[in-house]
Order: sequence, then C-alpha cells, then structure tokens
Amino acid sequence: MTNIEYSDQPESITNKNLIWIDIQKPTRKKLKILEGKYPFHELNIEDCLSKIQIPKIDKYQDHIFVILHFPAVDKHEYSSFHSACNICWP
Repeated sequence: MTNIEYSDQPESITNKNLIWIDIQKPTRKKLKILEGKYPFHELNIEDCLSKIQIPKIDKYQDHIFVILHFPAVDKHEYSSFHSACNICWP
C-alpha cells in the first residue's frame, strides 16, 4: 500500500490490488499529493475540483476515470442534493 503523508490523512481501504482513498471536500493541495503518487491526468484533477461536473466515464490507455452522482439528504436543512463520487482505476 502507498503511504500518503499530509496533515489531514484521508481514509483508505485496501483489498488485494485496489486502494480506495476517500477524500471529503477535495482541495488542490490534497489532490496534488495524490497526483504525484498515481498516474492521474491533469483533467481528472480539474474534474475532481469542479463543482459543476456532470457524470461521465473517460477511458485512457492506462486507467479509467469515472464521475458518479448520488442523491443525498441534509438532515439538518431537510433538503436533498447530489453527492459526487470520482473514481480512477487501472
């Protein structure tokens, strides 16, 4: 498993060759660290930071990048919104 070293360490889960890294509210700094350790395309990083990105699948030679949206509920505001999930795998 790759060690990620920065102050607000994201949660991660490893299963065989898969590492799931959970970053809530991604920032350029957090993603730049991951970009140095994994083969992310710069456009993938921009998509992760975008607040208006639509769901999509981008296929590259060495990995696939996926953005999914899921419905979520704010229990304190009694309102619904979408939550995005960005996935990159070889």
